[in-house]
Amino acid sequence: MKTDESIQAVMTRVSDMHRKRRDFISPARNLHMQADGNTLLMENGSASMAFRLNDLSLGQINSAMGIPAKYAEQMLRQKPDLLATNINAWLADRDQNYMIRSYDEGDRGMLGRAFLSDRYRRLDNLDVAEATLPLFAGKEGFEIVSAAVTERKFYLKIVVLIL
Repeated sequence: MKTDESIQAVMTRVSDMHRKRRDFISPARNLHMQADGNTLLMENGSASMAFRLNDLSLGQINSAMGIPAKYAEQMLRQKPDLLATNINAWLADRDQNYMIRSYDEGDRGMLGRAFLSDRYRRLDNLDVAEATLPLFAGKEGFEIVSAAVTERKFYLKIVVLIL
């Protein structure tokens, strides 16, 4: 749910998210869902990295693999190992790369926040804010009236003042 915050608070959060962001590109064959249905393992030779998945990234994986959302939710609740088996079977058949957008949470490890095509244009909220705000902030005739950042979206409401 979106809640309005000060532009300074939003920019602090956006900057923090940008600093913690890590993007990884991996062939599908190097990705493996763990039996818990919520942890994706990326293997590269002898090295591996685990990503705890949020609802958004898990939904994107299911969608990319063609697994219907309701069925995926049921498997995750009742038989997470079955969900993992399904995802792993579809990943094994894919001859393409995927991008995992993650956030480094220090001692808590990596949080997988998005699962996208490797062709995805990598813009994040800070890129959008840095390109947009200088056009309007402090300029006569414009007012930034609200801002918010959620797990899925960056909101910025700017109004044109008719003088």
